[in-house]
Amino acid sequence: MKLRTLPLILILILGIANAQDIDFHVSIVGDGKLHPGVDTYITIIVENEGKADGFTLNENTSHLLSLVTTAKDLRVKIEDDWIPIKVESANPQIVGDLPAGKVAKVVFRVRVDDSAKLGEYRIPIKLKYTKVTYTPTTSGVTLYYHENEVDVEYLKVEITKKDYDFSVVDLKSNLRTSEEGLVEVTVKNSGRFKLSNVTLFLNVTPPLNPNPNAISAYLGDLDPEETAKAKFKVYVMESALSRVIRPNSSYSINYQTEKLQYFLNPSV
Repeated sequence: MKLRTLPLILILILGIANAQDIDFHVSIVGDGKLHPGVDTYITIIVENEGKADGFTLNENTSHLLSLVTTAKDLRVKIEDDWIPIKVESANPQIVGDLPAGKVAKVVFRVRVDDSAKLGEYRIPIKLKYTKVTYTPTTSGVTLYYHENEVDVEYLKVEITKKDYDFSVVDLKSNLRTSEEGLVEVTVKNSGRFKLSNVTLFLNVTPPLNPNPNAISAYLGDLDPEETAKAKFKVYVMESALSRVIRPNSSYSINYQTEKLQYFLNPSV
């Protein structure tokens, strides 16, 4: 703790109560919904609700009121040790001085675990700052700087499936140079709602050459968690390396007017 003496006219500080308090309110921008396996950004709004009860306010003490209700050197950290969300950007984020009645916006880049359990979570938000207090003296006031003050607030988020989504759960092929082979793809409706009129497309580049009569497959309707398979014929040009090849493929699912485009780059 550091202390400093601030000269003031004694008559102005008589009766000033040293009962200031710094409180925070945190909230998340948006609906607070996150999805498993997704990299995204969380924007947090931090508000300083600091106050000083019984403070005699006039033109000579207003600067003291601002000082003792300001969270100085504020740092905001997401405590991600016990939640299925990992922060991938700087953590903590430095805000600096945050006066009472003011708000700050803090943005974190996060990744939600692929296997995250669906449901609501309370994310601990750790706020570390320096607080200033004072004591009246015969010559003014003595200021005290209390470093490493800590407050913990909680954000409520929900991990849920996307409304419309799918995933490629398996990809098999028997492709070899100078031969036509098969690519078998298994997809799953991993969203919350039914997908209607699903069509799967295969898009490959040389040295792979798809059979023009077998570049798409109609799968029909897929209920949530339902899987379907599609097979495509692909010819491998002679110029390709003599080894087993797995294609770089793009898949698109059409759900009425919504189009979801995904790219898969499997290793060879």
